[in-house]
Amino acid sequence: MPPPGAISPSYIYACTRFRVRRTTLLPREDYLRIMGMSIPEIVTYLGRRDYYGQEIVDLAHDFAGAQLIEEAVNRNLAQSFRHAMAIAPGDLRTLTGEYLNRWDIANVMAILRGTVHDVPRRQVRDLLIPAGEIDGALLTRLLDFTTCEEILEAL
Repeated sequence: MPPPGAISPSYIYACTRFRVRRTTLLPREDYLRIMGMSIPEIVTYLGRRDYYGQEIVDLAHDFAGAQLIEEAVNRNLAQSFRHAMAIAPGDLRTLTGEYLNRWDIANVMAILRGTVHDVPRRQVRDLLIPAGEIDGALLTRLLDFTTCEEILEAL
């Protein structure tokens, strides 16, 4: 344990990794350029980027157009959050986990609302972002239940 007032090397490592990852975000100029593109142009542009290309390739057989973009960006977001949890040490991991709990809450609320209002399960599944503690497999299993009580019991 480092002496009081000193910063742990694992915190420095995690913060450095986060800063490096932040450099991969779209700069404002690129974002503004994308806003003027058509959907196929956006898919092509993002497909060429290191951090979205694999997601677009993986999802291209299931989705197209704007849905493909949304799914790829959401998958990348979830992967980035899981990566952050993996490298964050101690209290930083706890803090990151608490922040990511908001995704769990949003996902469960979407499933419950979809159940109450009889929204097709595929449509609800498309809204989910498995970025918190609840992984994609459990979210998919929750979608199989037909009542809110069953969902809450499974949680």
